Amino acid sequence: MQEINSAPSPPRRRRLRRWALRARRILTGRRVRPLWLHCLLAFPLATVPALGLVLVGVAVLGVFGIEVPPEGPVKIELTARDVSITVVVAPLVETFLLALGVAVLAVFLKRAVLVAAVSALLWGALHGLAAPFWFVGATWPFFVYSACFLAWCPGSFRRGLTAAFIPHALNNGAVIVFVALEQLVEAVLGVA
Repeated sequence: MQEINSAPSPPRRRRLRRWALRARRILTGRRVRPLWLHCLLAFPLATVPALGLVLVGVAVLGVFGIEVPPEGPVKIELTARDVSITVVVAPLVETFLLALGVAVLAVFLKRAVLVAAVSALLWGALHGLAAPFWFVGATWPFFVYSACFLAWCPGSFRRGLTAAFIPHALNNGAVIVFVALEQLVEAVLGVA
């Protein structure tokens, strides 16, 4: 009988270490080449922890009897217009504004991590104006987008925008998928 080992095998451990090193490079404002790989790694790096933060935040508020509404003042419908605005237009506009903000912050702050952190807090606050709890879900992703922009901008402004835009668009696309699944469950179960 073969012994079952719960520890990851050496090749798997190497893959996990390689992914962790790439994630660290992204978060510290350094490039992971090629650009498409950087964008694909930045997407889960931005989305998964943000989802975890939102779930923990909802649970903590629930302990204190505070109910978080499932949606903010903006209701996302699955129309072509809303999907295109959510997945393409909003991330594009926000990425251009992020680039402007990061450029201004970089004049005052010399470390890329600090620039990304301050940018993230500002973007979290801006999203929090729409719905206070959105601050929790927006701050971490915008830290990642800012770090991506900082990593790629010195070589090419266009690549810097792309490095921040693609993970942002994919993140918003994931939101659309969650909204679609929620509406599907409501339709199937007849829950309003």
